[in-house]
Amino acid sequence: PAPATPGPMNHSAVSNRDNPTDDEQGAPRMDTLSNSLLVAEAVELLEGIQRVKTENPEMAAVMDLLAVSEDQRGVVISLEADHLFASGEAEIRPQKRAVLEGIKEVLRFAANQILIMGHSDRQPVVGGRFASNWELSFERALSVHAVLTAPPGLDPGRLGVGGYGDRRPLFGPDTPENRARNRRVEFIVRKPN
Repeated sequence: PAPATPGPMNHSAVSNRDNPTDDEQGAPRMDTLSNSLLVAEAVELLEGIQRVKTENPEMAAVMDLLAVSEDQRGVVISLEADHLFASGEAEIRPQKRAVLEGIKEVLRFAANQILIMGHSDRQPVVGGRFASNWELSFERALSVHAVLTAPPGLDPGRLGVGGYGDRRPLFGPDTPENRARNRRVEFIVRKPN
């Protein structure tokens, strides 16, 4: 079984962050997704990742940066923000736009609404144009939205944007490595109603 924690993508499974369990060897195990429609959505996204890698070999390294999991919101595709942004900035590095182009191709396979959520670490924002981590995370999500909807882009009516700031860390304790992992952008394919 694949690990239930974010990291390099395992294309054969989707983790459930709400209910990790251990197998006989003590390793996290994949749980059953909570909704058959969500299972179909997750499979479609994973197949989309494989198709993008197969059809465009240059995108293989980009696709390997993604972590896919499931939580109460839906299927979550996660990418560390350091792959897109300089420290304390919300503008996408020009040389990193290809990362989002690859994600855009994967999200074309999603049938449901998609939320783009920014996250920051707990380091205080000092100087610069952002007054808080919340503002930084929200502006980063807006920058991602702009790239994903730029022609020929995704339908803006299917996308929502938000920022959690430093309020939803996945990793602790507060080490440089865990801060980097907590700075992320999530693409949440919402559960069907």
